Amino acid sequence: MQENGRNKGKFRVERGRKCPIEDWNSLKACMRRKFVPPSFSITHEQMCEIKKFNRIGKSFIKHENEFSRRVFQFKEKLEKLFSEKRLLIEKKERERQELWVEKLRALVKKLDKLVEGLIA
Repeated sequence: MQENGRNKGKFRVERGRKCPIEDWNSLKACMRRKFVPPSFSITHEQMCEIKKFNRIGKSFIKHENEFSRRVFQFKEKLEKLFSEKRLLIEKKERERQELWVEKLRALVKKLDKLVEGLIA
């Protein structure tokens, strides 16, 4: 199958076809006759699954902008949660360090008292 130079937009099949194909349905029918074996058949259930799959694809394409917006909102919320968690972890770390500093100061005071008692 190739595009005919004189008739832009019209296709012709090299073997077994003399006139150009002018629309999509005749091209599909010709391709089916040429490449799909006659023993091939699709059950009603398989056709329903194919149609369902096509509807899902069309629905996704139709709502792609909304989907993209929701993905962006999800990313923002996730980043916010991670930043809040990071802030909480940093706050706990600061509290832990402050507790250690207080313990070290108390220990230094005790050591100062012991040293004063030994000197006096």
